[in-house]
Amino acid sequence: MKKISIIHYSLFIILCVFALSSCRPESDPQWSYGQYDNQVYGLAGANFEQQFIGLWTALNENYCIWDFELEHGLDWDEVYYKYLPQFQALDQKQEVTDEELMKLYGEVLFPLHDGHANFQVRNLSNGHFLGFNPSLERNKSRPDCQFSMGFTPDIKAYTDIPGDCHIAQFQTASSSQIQFISNSLDKASKVVDAKLEELEQKETLTEEEQLIVQYGKMFLKDASSLEGMSLSAGYSFYNKICVRYAMLADLLGFELTPVDETLANYTLDVASAYLDAGIAYFRFSGFNLSPFLDPGWNVLNLANPSTKAIQQSIYDVWKAWFDKIQELKKSNALKGVIIDVRSNTGGYNNDFQFALGALLPSGGFSSHMERTKAGTGRYDFAPMTPFTFNTYKEEHVVISEEPIVVLANGFSVSMAEMTSLSTKSIANARLVGMRTWGGLCSLVTDPAFYSDAYSGSFGVKNQTPFYAYLPQFVSIHPELGILEGTGVTPDIEVAFDQSLYESTGRDNQFERAVQYILTGN
Repeated sequence: MKKISIIHYSLFIILCVFALSSCRPESDPQWSYGQYDNQVYGLAGANFEQQFIGLWTALNENYCIWDFELEHGLDWDEVYYKYLPQFQALDQKQEVTDEELMKLYGEVLFPLHDGHANFQVRNLSNGHFLGFNPSLERNKSRPDCQFSMGFTPDIKAYTDIPGDCHIAQFQTASSSQIQFISNSLDKASKVVDAKLEELEQKETLTEEEQLIVQYGKMFLKDASSLEGMSLSAGYSFYNKICVRYAMLADLLGFELTPVDETLANYTLDVASAYLDAGIAYFRFSGFNLSPFLDPGWNVLNLANPSTKAIQQSIYDVWKAWFDKIQELKKSNALKGVIIDVRSNTGGYNNDFQFALGALLPSGGFSSHMERTKAGTGRYDFAPMTPFTFNTYKEEHVVISEEPIVVLANGFSVSMAEMTSLSTKSIANARLVGMRTWGGLCSLVTDPAFYSDAYSGSFGVKNQTPFYAYLPQFVSIHPELGILEGTGVTPDIEVAFDQSLYESTGRDNQFERAVQYILTGN
């Protein structure tokens, strides 16, 4: 469990600390991080006053963009003095509703700009856990965000549409085993249903037939209960079904093949295309390419034939895009490259080498600086250092003249935004689409890194009285600065035409990218 530190809880010490820390950009005297977590959560679970103090203090010590927040008018000390009496007032009530606690904590947390931050508090009155996502709240008013949350870019219609955007080759692959599980259970359920219907017509049943009826009904109930489960829980439960009903499968002659549960952690859809005009296109749903493309990761169970087939299919789609670029470039036929990170929610920075980094020279690429905290004081910041992405290390052509377009939208998040930001440092690259989500800070989930970073997440979800998911490193562009809560602005802004897409399959943002590549405008 990630730990948080605590200041002494006597009124005298609290007032001294706040007097020393109020609104000044220098280190505040604090207790060492990680010594008093049990006391903090114990106090925070006792009443709303201590819960607020514990969360406020944890953020004060661990949130790493307080200077940015102050520039945007958020004074964290003012928040303390304004809201402490209101949380004290809650302790005087017989019952505190979820609605009033949501409203109060919303006023405290929603002004925070970090695009990754999300929080949870327990309503001490009824035990309910309440969630808060400041960036989601902030982006509710953005129409492009609302649409793009459920949007999956799909340009395969252009295999049938003539013109500059016509696609000669289109490939797609997915790591999801949902369809496999669905098909397996559907086939098995039909066999079980038919057998149960047959046995219902019989007046007496053998012991084996009674067993089939008993387990058949249990199987149908378990199979239907998979609906609505998370990917990870669904894969795990399906594998339990495979074991639990192996005898039933043998008796009735259907197959239930277990799946690789690790794939639930690396969901990925990829697509690549070659346009007649000499343009190579690549889209991927998340920065989860490394488990499938980087042999050094060794996280998948490739001994499982199904997993090996999935890994190979994803590799084949990416390789088709990569090889087409090499071929076109060497024959002077390459007009440009499109990398589509629309509605891509981010992931591993190591993936950079397989997308934009596959077009750049080997040896790494740096587009921004990173900063972390150097202590528990609110403004204890370490010096900024350049952050370097891996670029593709195998032999490849460098695309330094032909146009490179990154397509992004309002739900391009995290590494999708860092890739978008990188276009600002590449002379022949442009960002097309809509402004990104606004969450560019880097996350490190291993709590062992805390001793180096003095920042990050704290608490345990659905357990401790409060919890926060926070980045540990601040991303800072040398010219644009910190872009939390703002996102990366495109060079060519194009709002997505949803009605055109739904009626014809045409994608006006994609078409604009092609237009730029072919005309330079």
